[in-house]
Amino acid sequence: MRKYKLFMAVLILIFPLLTALPIQANSAEPPGLLIVVENAPEDMRLAIQFDEQEIIELRVERKAWETYYRYYYHLSEARYDVDFTKAKLIVSSANINFSCDLPAAAFETYNNLLQLNLKTQTVEMGISPYRAPLLVSMRVSLTLVIEGIVFFLFGYRQKKSWQIFLITNLLTQGFVNIMLSKSIANSYAIIIYFILEMLVVLFELIPYTAFIDEHKKIRNFFTCLIANAASLVLGAWIITHLPI
Repeated sequence: MRKYKLFMAVLILIFPLLTALPIQANSAEPPGLLIVVENAPEDMRLAIQFDEQEIIELRVERKAWETYYRYYYHLSEARYDVDFTKAKLIVSSANINFSCDLPAAAFETYNNLLQLNLKTQTVEMGISPYRAPLLVSMRVSLTLVIEGIVFFLFGYRQKKSWQIFLITNLLTQGFVNIMLSKSIANSYAIIIYFILEMLVVLFELIPYTAFIDEHKKIRNFFTCLIANAASLVLGAWIITHLPI
């Protein structure tokens, strides 16, 4: 029991440190920007106008209530001598047509995240600070339900077993989803997700096999694997169909 309490205390202490660590890596994805639009009309198109001769239409990706418009810098023929401070965003659909200035900072870093507000017809750097916590909470809750069902079906009923299950999954899935929320501008988020989930399985096997004594270790081992496999499928579907 002393070892169990010590392990849980260590988990709780290191979790804030893990989520605060910046993650840097090289990526095959070319540099560019991503514009997020909530409840965009199906026929809405965005384009960036650099000058009278060059207008680049942005690539569209839709996920539930959010629509993503991507622009990669290499698509602009004038990328080496263009004045990015004068770039304009052209918005067009059957019922919405306007243009607005893009922030000068939109082209300053490797990947830039912006949000288009259709009501005010303006573009701002970054997105709503409430978006990530809401989506993280949603994904973690769904994961807990799926893995909890597996945990229950495998016959775990003791309070201690469920405490270990909840604390372990809140920490690991919280970590995964917080890191995932930082990958919204990365079109390879699904790859990042799979890598993080593999690490989670290895990490969760420790408390499952070391501290849950309601059943044999072999059952704990396979429960952990099957529960994470189920949540892996759910997570892959969420990344494909819902905002992250």
